[in-house]
Amino acid sequence: MLYGNTTLLIGRAQCGKTNLLSLLYAAYEGQNYVIDGSGDLYPLAAKLGARYADDAARLEELRLLLEAEIKKRRASYELSGKTLRMRDYFKREPMLALWIDAAERLPHWCQAKANDWEHLLRAALELGVTIVATASSTQLGSYDAVSKLLREAQSGVIFGAPDEQTVFRLPGIRSRSSGPDTALLYERGRVFEIKIPLAETLL
Repeated sequence: MLYGNTTLLIGRAQCGKTNLLSLLYAAYEGQNYVIDGSGDLYPLAAKLGARYADDAARLEELRLLLEAEIKKRRASYELSGKTLRMRDYFKREPMLALWIDAAERLPHWCQAKANDWEHLLRAALELGVTIVATASSTQLGSYDAVSKLLREAQSGVIFGAPDEQTVFRLPGIRSRSSGPDTALLYERGRVFEIKIPLAETLL
């Protein structure tokens, strides 16, 4: 589900999104970039040695680092002779993921760099980079370039009532409520109910 895709964890505040993001992040065996809009991921990011940003200034530093990594990966593919399709080639290379908590705050941090971020994230996805983001079901925008890209996610997890969000179409799914340990997994049109453990033992 994660490789080279955008996965969106969506729901109201305090519903369990960051808990699930932390679990997925802790289990990921690859290079990590973290954009922490909530401030909750720093202890885990520091423990796992991630590139980290939690404000606009550090976000620009992280963008430049990620841009350099994307250029390096593209050059590696060019030098490979292109005997494999790009996505297949990068499945054999070291994994890389971008984790974004509270993505609804990202456009404010990006401001004039929003289009640069959108182009960078699309290039990252093309090269097999995984993007996992949490967002408020009531606050994720649809007008700025970065939010539009995140709303194109083909897989995700919905916390709380499905009809509170407008990203994933869930025909026939009744309105429901849930706690941080239950949610709906959406993957390319299919929907499953899932149980989620708590991440409080990760640190």
